[in-house]
Amino acid sequence: MNPSLRVSVLAPLSAAILLSVSRVPAGDLHVRRSGGTGFYKDIQSAVRAARIGDRILVHPGIYPSFSIDRSVTILALGSAPGQVRVGAIRFHPVHPQRGYEVRLSGFRVLPPSTGTQVVLSGAELGGGSLELESMILDGGVSLGVGKGESFRLTIDNSRIRGDRPGAGDRGATLRLEGDGVVACMHRSRIEASPGSLSPYRPPMAGLALEGGAVLRMDQSLLVGGNGAKGQPGGPGLEVRVGKVESIHGATTILGGTGGFLAAGGPAIRSDSPVRVGSAVLRGGAGNPRGPVLQGKGMIYRLDPAFPSLHVVVDGNGSGPVLARGGSVIEWRLGSSDPSAFLLTTNRMRRKGNPFDPLLFLDPWSPFFWVHSSTKIRVPKIPAVTKGIFLHTQGIAYHPRSRSFLASPPSTVRIDG
Repeated sequence: MNPSLRVSVLAPLSAAILLSVSRVPAGDLHVRRSGGTGFYKDIQSAVRAARIGDRILVHPGIYPSFSIDRSVTILALGSAPGQVRVGAIRFHPVHPQRGYEVRLSGFRVLPPSTGTQVVLSGAELGGGSLELESMILDGGVSLGVGKGESFRLTIDNSRIRGDRPGAGDRGATLRLEGDGVVACMHRSRIEASPGSLSPYRPPMAGLALEGGAVLRMDQSLLVGGNGAKGQPGGPGLEVRVGKVESIHGATTILGGTGGFLAAGGPAIRSDSPVRVGSAVLRGGAGNPRGPVLQGKGMIYRLDPAFPSLHVVVDGNGSGPVLARGGSVIEWRLGSSDPSAFLLTTNRMRRKGNPFDPLLFLDPWSPFFWVHSSTKIRVPKIPAVTKGIFLHTQGIAYHPRSRSFLASPPSTVRIDG
């Protein structure tokens, strides 16, 4: 065998073997409040002893605060989330540390009895990732990443509750800062801290993006903080300097409720574009109700809703749609975008199902109106004439998505 060939084959093979060995879990470290043989009494001691690949398994109980400064997986044991309760978590794999992976699962994190109400915090973080799974955090979360570092935060099936005034940092119950931050929320909810009058604290935003942070969210709920007497509600989402790439999957964002005689909070406060898919956005209740969007930004609908078509015959918009000679038929399209109507009848169509989609232009459609609503008066027809079906479809052009959206077809029967 050619020696040079043998080296070229074995070198990468040896590297692959060494890499695979380095990824084998070193073992499980157990934590139990009462201690005992083979158990650590607190989580901090187990974190100090953990090596790459170790898991820390925490048995039910209440544990003091701890810090994380390395790659580690910490899992709460128990039959339900929240059976393992811990004090505030200080997350400090700081710059220039890179490549760490931290996973926390199943804990309930309690706020301190005094002082700050932030239960998970980290600043000037190096590049890495943090995953929160099935967590309950009874207080604020504040994470900031060092300049030029790449950091990924995943929040899955978790809840962040700012149920006390001041539960958060810099006006938000969850605050993310850094141009390398990418936050992904899935099946989670954030309820912002309410306002108070003594001491005076305004209600907080549910989530705030700063420093260029990026947000992707689906199947989640954001609620702004409720105002105290005379205080307007807080926003559900506040984009200070950041980017909302997508809000999808039945997500709901609500502004906080305004205090007595105060306005509701906006669903979103932003000076930059926000991309929204199948989500519900609603301003908070108040006097007046809060807006969907506050600021100089704009909402871009990724999958805009199809417009609805309402048919009114002689002022009646309900019941069977039946018209006669002399009736006035009005069509109203539920869209503020440029709209049009296409009409055809069973007497004019030469083939096909009359309920086939009419878009874009049915060659047998003699009528085409460019309005958001339009009406006609049915001419006098012989009494023996029965069953003329007038089929209508509304079209709206959605400029933001650059697409035509068609309503379901609607039919009016005309008898003499």
